[in-house]
Amino acid sequence: MNETRKQFGDLELSSDIKSASSSGAHFMLNVGEMMLDVVDFPSKVIIQGFLAGVAVQDLSVRVTADGVLHVEAVRRPSDDFEEEDYLISECFYGKLSREVLLPVDLDYDSMHAQLYQGVLRIEIAKLNLKM
Repeated sequence: MNETRKQFGDLELSSDIKSASSSGAHFMLNVGEMMLDVVDFPSKVIIQGFLAGVAVQDLSVRVTADGVLHVEAVRRPSDDFEEEDYLISECFYGKLSREVLLPVDLDYDSMHAQLYQGVLRIEIAKLNLKM
């Protein structure tokens, strides 16, 4: 199965997420689901989601030949604190993933992704389908 993968400026898109470190193991037990908005415009589709605390090198975005967008990321705990120092830990640390079936009329070669201030934004132009 072919996949569309692209390099977008500082956002490195790859098929592999680097494995989470073994330190802070109880923080990294589950895979969390990220929430995404998919907005349909006449000329493009925009996918947007909040990924606060995710580094660019820990993010993977790809579209498979069947039109499924795969977004995977790792949110790592801060190195500034030891696990035993936490009184309360409500933030999710570990792998995040989301798959979204996209419309068929998209030009995946035009896909542009950006991670800026914790917000992932992916824009994909629509194909000009005239019948």
